[in-house]
Amino acid sequence: MGAIWSLKFLNLYLIYTSCAGRFKNNLNLDFWAMNSIIPSQKRVRKLTVLIFLLIPFFAFGQSEILVNGGAENSLTGWVEAEKDWAATNFAFTSQEGSNHFLPNDQHGGIGNQHILEQNIDVSSDATAIDNGNVTTSFSGYIITNGADQGKIMIEFLNTSDAAIETFDIGFQTVTNWTEFTDNRTVPSGTRTIKITLTTVAGNGSFTDVAYDAMSLTKTVDTNPEILVEGNSTEISDGDSSPTSGDNTDFGSVTAAGGTISKSFTISNTGSAGLSLSGSPIVAISGSHAGDFTVTSQPSSSIADGNSDTFTIEFDPSAKGTRTAEVSIDNNDSDENPYNFDIQGTGANTAPATADAEVFGYQNEVNTISTSTFSFSDADGSDALSSVEITSLPATGTLANDANDNGVVDGGEALSANDAVSKADLDAGRLIWDAPDNSGYQIDSFNFYRIRRYGSVFGSYYKPDAGCYQRAD
Repeated sequence: MGAIWSLKFLNLYLIYTSCAGRFKNNLNLDFWAMNSIIPSQKRVRKLTVLIFLLIPFFAFGQSEILVNGGAENSLTGWVEAEKDWAATNFAFTSQEGSNHFLPNDQHGGIGNQHILEQNIDVSSDATAIDNGNVTTSFSGYIITNGADQGKIMIEFLNTSDAAIETFDIGFQTVTNWTEFTDNRTVPSGTRTIKITLTTVAGNGSFTDVAYDAMSLTKTVDTNPEILVEGNSTEISDGDSSPTSGDNTDFGSVTAAGGTISKSFTISNTGSAGLSLSGSPIVAISGSHAGDFTVTSQPSSSIADGNSDTFTIEFDPSAKGTRTAEVSIDNNDSDENPYNFDIQGTGANTAPATADAEVFGYQNEVNTISTSTFSFSDADGSDALSSVEITSLPATGTLANDANDNGVVDGGEALSANDAVSKADLDAGRLIWDAPDNSGYQIDSFNFYRIRRYGSVFGSYYKPDAGCYQRAD
């Protein structure tokens, strides 16, 4: 008895991935084996191997936009701009198919031209073209004989039929079929693509220049494309260097109370709807995220060629550089999420003061305490350091009671420009030995409250015989 063959299915998986999407094809590979169970009989067994291919799906729309580029349908799609043309197999063997384009009548003299043209309307893709999302790929063959010459020119025309860009191979003399190609992004503003075939007679009665196997494909990127700008300046995805030029640097604003807002624009320069899928749509994170607030969010959907705005307010809670990151989730295949850094500077808040009245007694030594000098700082960065006396009262004696005995001793009287430290104020050493006045005479002294980054001016007044007051 012959050997029995054992066959098994073989499963092979070739996986190709793409962020744009996937689809799966399967290929059947057939393997045949002979099974000789009985010597006089043979059976054919079929083994099927399934191979699954996961092939990326790209969102591009490609189409042939040149009509009858191979001359297989007479002159359909073409215009004889100069003299007669034919779709024929005469003079040359065609590069592809049965026919090629060839001048059909006598040229009428050396140097005369034959011109064949085709205009292709691409205005339906205006938005995609203007956003840089349309490309073209051209391929065409030319052959000449003797001194005759030919060229191919492709013009990308605006609405006024003026050429924005041109592909021109120049006049060629090539005795074998020669391919010329061009690949480019269709320039913004293009509404018509014009192809011109031109020949120049060099000898004989007829011009022997032929064209064949011409193709012009148009590819439209049908994906969304996110673009974020500040101050009409593009902010690159992943930008980590905030600047004032694109609004990512908010500048300086007073901490603990000051605010400043900046606006930004999200544009969809692609050819499909842009979906902003985050919650919130524009999110802020990072070291000082609490200092930045999105006060106006954009729409969650932006059509191709459209835009929307959002606004961020900076309200620093402390001094110094404050940083955060902006993040926008979206369906752009290569810029999701769209991130960039922002920053601002919390500026020092000037200390606040207030007028006060302090009552004392005539003919007595009165203590002026630290609390008399009203001093507060919202951001907490400035502290009272000392008080500088800028002018003295006309009556009585202002002194720093260094020995804490409550009496103005020798050397303790203050002069103009003398300073009293906060420690001495806290210890109650600033005293005023008020004179005996029987009337309602006003007296005063002026001072500076010295803080870390400057000083604030104020005054003390002694309004009558029984009291004194301070006013800023």
